[in-house]
Amino acid sequence: MVDQLKARGYVDRGFLGISPINLSPALAGRVGVPVENGIVIVRMAEGMPADLAGLLPEDVIVEMGEESISNTGEMSKFLVQHPPGETITVVYYRRDEKRTTELTLAERPTQ
Repeated sequence: MVDQLKARGYVDRGFLGISPINLSPALAGRVGVPVENGIVIVRMAEGMPADLAGLLPEDVIVEMGEESISNTGEMSKFLVQHPPGETITVVYYRRDEKRTTELTLAERPTQ
């Protein structure tokens, strides 16, 4: 991160195009997943990597790029380490079904 800040003035991090929240035991019961750790997709930006990969609201991401993702902090750390343009594997639950997809990380859109 420090090298990116020195070279560019900003950190070039991957972007999924989701609004996530941490999975809790109560929320796991509500969305019907058999895990207690991960991140729940609350909203998605149309045309962004998660949308293009077929993910949906209430899917629970548990792994990105072969790294376990238990919370939004771990997801943020992962995205800082993986730049836009990199293709990663995402493991997630849709209800009680474990699924895998690939997506290519994007740059965060400027507003």
